[in-house]
Amino acid sequence: MEFCELWDEPFVAAGAETGAWKDHWLATEERDGHPVRVGAVTSRPDEWLGAVAGGCVALAPASTARFHSHPDVAFLRGVSPSRVGLARSRRRAHEAVLDELLQAITRRLSRR
Repeated sequence: MEFCELWDEPFVAAGAETGAWKDHWLATEERDGHPVRVGAVTSRPDEWLGAVAGGCVALAPASTARFHSHPDVAFLRGVSPSRVGLARSRRRAHEAVLDELLQAITRRLSRR
């Protein structure tokens, strides 16, 4: 099944407070201008799984299938991977936690 075959189905959306992430998880850029049909708006994993089990479609990180399950939910693949940018000001002092995160990301990407 191709993602475009699901465009007319009701999708689960995040709340408006999530800003650009709402459009990201509805894959608005992948729809060639086809409008999104929102069937439910959720903010918690249990609500999200319930909406999907009830007939809505949702996009989620691949890790979701490992951490959340429901007998009426199937996880599929087929939408292009997302990319998230991380930046910080050059004037800002290095922070150990952020430095570790950037090093871990660099190591992970270099293994591909």
